[in-house]
Amino acid sequence: MNGYRALIPEKNGKQTTPKDFIVEPIALKKGLVGAKPEKVCRWILDLLNVEAGDEVVDLYPGTGIMGRVAEEVCGTANNLLQTNKDVLFFLS
Repeated sequence: MNGYRALIPEKNGKQTTPKDFIVEPIALKKGLVGAKPEKVCRWILDLLNVEAGDEVVDLYPGTGIMGRVAEEVCGTANNLLQTNKDVLFFLS
């Protein structure tokens, strides 16, 4: 235990944590095998508790959908070249 007690949700009350699963049809004709739908990207960012002003680095841009969704959620332009220690990231 980490020393913090989890809040017990009210019966029939609003869910306070994100669901640990998502049911979404596969993304078709996106150009890459394994491309994720926009809803899946939003769900992942919700699991990570990403908020406006946060920085999200898309290490594997592929179709670029995660970068576009992160830009909407974070409110930042994710098309800049950024450095983090000795690693160079190009965000799509």
